[in-house]
Amino acid sequence: ERAQLSRWGLWLRNFLPASVRIGYAEAVRMSVGVAIGLLITALLSRWWSGQASSMWMVSSLGASAMLLFGMPASPMAQPWPVLVGTVLSALVGAGVQMLIPDTAIACAVAVGLSVMLMVPLRCMHPPGAGFAAYVVLEHINGVSLVAFPIFFNVAVLLIGAVIYIALT
Repeated sequence: ERAQLSRWGLWLRNFLPASVRIGYAEAVRMSVGVAIGLLITALLSRWWSGQASSMWMVSSLGASAMLLFGMPASPMAQPWPVLVGTVLSALVGAGVQMLIPDTAIACAVAVGLSVMLMVPLRCMHPPGAGFAAYVVLEHINGVSLVAFPIFFNVAVLLIGAVIYIALT
């Protein structure tokens, strides 16, 4: 029985990720950057929308912020994939939403198609797939979501990240 528990312990240990080896100072720098970037984006977006009760920010932006501020050297956190991958995916979501009435099918097709298009266009940005799903799941005119809040949010966050990384 002890050998059985030992084997289970070894097997379960395979699920633990390797250490990311990020120091505390870098973790604080990343966290502060994400928080400041999202705060500035939120305040500008809310101001731009003119109404605190309207839709002015998109939740998938948190994942983009993590990549931009936390892993700025990643190919998926460069300006082209962030901006184009996000906007392309949102447009795909809007198009699929208009063509496929079933939300479950539309969501799956939108995410799959956005990934398929991001690959040859070299704009792989995983949160972009989230934006495709978001547009489908919101059940409103997805095309209007692309310009604001999606493009606006991503552009402000991207500019903020470039400035923050240059300063830190």
